[in-house]
Amino acid sequence: AHMIDHPGDSLDKMRAAVHGKRDSAADVGSMIHSWAEAFGNGTLVDALSVPEDKRGYANAVIEFGRKFPHKFVFTEACVFSKTHEYAGTLDGIIEYQGENWLIDYKSGKNVYTEAHVQLAAYAGAEYIYKDRDIFKLPKIDKTAVVHLKSDGTFSLIQTHALFDDFLKIKDAYTVWKRLNGE
Repeated sequence: AHMIDHPGDSLDKMRAAVHGKRDSAADVGSMIHSWAEAFGNGTLVDALSVPEDKRGYANAVIEFGRKFPHKFVFTEACVFSKTHEYAGTLDGIIEYQGENWLIDYKSGKNVYTEAHVQLAAYAGAEYIYKDRDIFKLPKIDKTAVVHLKSDGTFSLIQTHALFDDFLKIKDAYTVWKRLNGE
């Protein structure tokens, strides 16, 4: 989640700020998100069409879809809170076994604690902005990281950070900015 320095900014400005930070870090993660979104929306991912050094990640996406058959409710959408003045881009909300899961794909070596807090922030947002429309964020039943690995496997790691954990970190960041003259 990213703190909004100017809460009066338009949704387009908030979305651009979030996407600008994300787009500057385009890498394997971007490809993985594209495959996961395509697969989640019913498009088959042909692992053989993927560069050989990235093929394991594509296979992990396929394996996740096979072991956890789901339907995407939202993919790659901006969530935001006017009340708490933050926004971020979630990877997906899926419906799995009658529950809404907010998921985040990670492809790094490890899944760090920050990911748990990130998902708590997203789940605590009030609204979702997708395709120039604003929706009330649906009820989120569970949050999880889908840790995709280069060997074609994945781990589903359910997160347990609370929204209050995120708010405390956000408050500490606000204090840090004030003390540093920002």
